[in-house]
Amino acid sequence: MTPVDPSKLVAELALGWVDPACPLCGGRLREQLLGGEVCPPGGKPQKVFLVRCQSCDYAYTAPRPGEEIIGSFYTSDYKPHQNPPASLAGVPNPSAGRLAAIDLRKGMLPFGDGRMLDFGCGSGSYLVRMKAKGWTVTGVDASAPMTQNLTAKGWEVYSGSLPNTALKGRQFELITMWQSLEHVPDPVGVLQAAFDLLTPGGRLIVAVPALDSWNFAAFGEDWLGVDFPLHLSHFTKKTLKETAQKAGVLVEEIGRLRHASWMRQSAMKACLRLGTKAPLWVRMLQNKTVSKVWAFWVHHVLGRSDCLLLKGSKPK
Repeated sequence: MTPVDPSKLVAELALGWVDPACPLCGGRLREQLLGGEVCPPGGKPQKVFLVRCQSCDYAYTAPRPGEEIIGSFYTSDYKPHQNPPASLAGVPNPSAGRLAAIDLRKGMLPFGDGRMLDFGCGSGSYLVRMKAKGWTVTGVDASAPMTQNLTAKGWEVYSGSLPNTALKGRQFELITMWQSLEHVPDPVGVLQAAFDLLTPGGRLIVAVPALDSWNFAAFGEDWLGVDFPLHLSHFTKKTLKETAQKAGVLVEEIGRLRHASWMRQSAMKACLRLGTKAPLWVRMLQNKTVSKVWAFWVHHVLGRSDCLLLKGSKPK
């Protein structure tokens, strides 16, 4: 790990890039965990690093795309912004169904006549699923084309982030954030805005990639959860809890979810980069059955699966 002089930038900045202080504590003293290079469509290559604050252990991407260029990295083939026709027709996709089943089994998201806000709603599959469970659903997403398409289909969805002027004065019994908090430049601010929108006793569910996972330790830069430069924050159980608490959220539980597909895709990415030099175990994890078995072991035996799941609430 390489300490970074706080008086210097991590790298020379191309136009539109910024070098932020720690989003949690504002500190500038950090260490580099790993690095890479990305290039926006039609732009210049930029060196980026996953750094960890030496004051509070919060990990984040630096430099990162500024507000004016971040949208260029969300290209038309970005999976969460794909628009599956079945989803919009009222048939939820398998991923959204699996998440909903997990939520309901754990008693996190009860059936009933409640108001739900899904932050980072993407193609709207989760909105479809929860509306079918009896919720009155609203979505927010950073992709204007996606929200416009959903609105045209009759869904209540707004463009942008949180806080959002379109939601002023509204309240929700439930707010969900499925793999979206890591994309925002100010996670504390987003969670504070979400907290303000909750009813007293309302629930907040947040899922993010887990930096303190076996997958990151094993795959490093090839782990799907790194995703330079779209993932701006990289949470551990400790830093996710501290981020939520700083926003005023009552943290009730932080558990983990396993994603064998993340493991498999990380192995595929590593094999693509390393070619014939890829270790045998990495090549084996490209197999669907092998990755499922190992993901089960990592989750249930090692307790280090690659997705954190926070359950929080607003005190009554």
